[in-house]
Amino acid sequence: MRNSQLDRRRFLTIIAGTLGWPLAQAAGPSAPAMTTWRGVLMGAEVSILVGGADQPRTAAAVRDCAAAAQRLEGLFSLQRPDSTIAHLNAHGIVADPPADFRALIATAQSLSALTDGAFDATVQPLWRLYSAHFARVGNGAGPSLAAVAAARACVDFRRLSIDDTGIGFTHGGMALTLNGIAQGYITDQIADLLRARGFTQVLINMGEHYALGDHPSGRPWQLAIRDPQQPLSVLKTLPLRDAALATSGGDGLRFDTAGRFHHLFDPATGASTTRYLSVSVSHPRATLADGLSTAFSAMSISAIRRVVAALPGTQVWLVLPDGGLTTIGQAPTV
Repeated sequence: MRNSQLDRRRFLTIIAGTLGWPLAQAAGPSAPAMTTWRGVLMGAEVSILVGGADQPRTAAAVRDCAAAAQRLEGLFSLQRPDSTIAHLNAHGIVADPPADFRALIATAQSLSALTDGAFDATVQPLWRLYSAHFARVGNGAGPSLAAVAAARACVDFRRLSIDDTGIGFTHGGMALTLNGIAQGYITDQIADLLRARGFTQVLINMGEHYALGDHPSGRPWQLAIRDPQQPLSVLKTLPLRDAALATSGGDGLRFDTAGRFHHLFDPATGASTTRYLSVSVSHPRATLADGLSTAFSAMSISAIRRVVAALPGTQVWLVLPDGGLTTIGQAPTV
């Protein structure tokens, strides 16, 4: 699973614009009017691209989106010592957590059960182990088998206690990360906000991409899965409308220059995943697309097919170690 200090989503084209305020409109003699905002959220570049010429209305809506994203970052960011998740990791419990935090934990737990633990938000002890190890040794071998086993003993989503009073750990040494799903949740909240205000031509990138309606030209938004072995090459171009696209890959953060050790862990083994070079998932909700791309990185193709069959509207693109592309599921026609 992922940690927040990542050069994330490098297997997807990034469609963004200008930084900060005022928003800049992309327009020309024949180009549809579009407004773009760009910023940084949970260590990732983010953007909102809105079609239409109503600049004041768009500016007000995107300001509210930015405020909402920053509020949610205050719940989920491991890099903010005042965040809700940082409090949980420091104290082992958080009493009366905010509704968004509780909602995302509930979704994460459901996804863990659906994927037989391939998605596990309690995987943070493995990140801490590998990060500290390679900070000391640089390149070379990974942590000892004993150290990995000790960290794995602290990883188990079933040991997360959730009740009316709060959320807490039932065993010592546990820690939580929501970086494999939080960006998707934030993306959904922004999409819901803009949809409720009547916007119908939007491309959102909050660490995950969501296409709300069509491109201003009338066609679906277009995203491309890049070749992990040749970053300037495109393996697949995907039309996207009213759906999300999330990608996970080991190149997001390498602990060593050879890339044998990276941030995507298999909770069952404690090792970095090696099944695929990248995993891309499309789903009507970005939260699930994000979490599934993380989980599928550690799952066999047959296990992925089982999960996809249970989730209508899900489509998966797996880049295999030999560079081949395998597609699973059937996304809605756009």
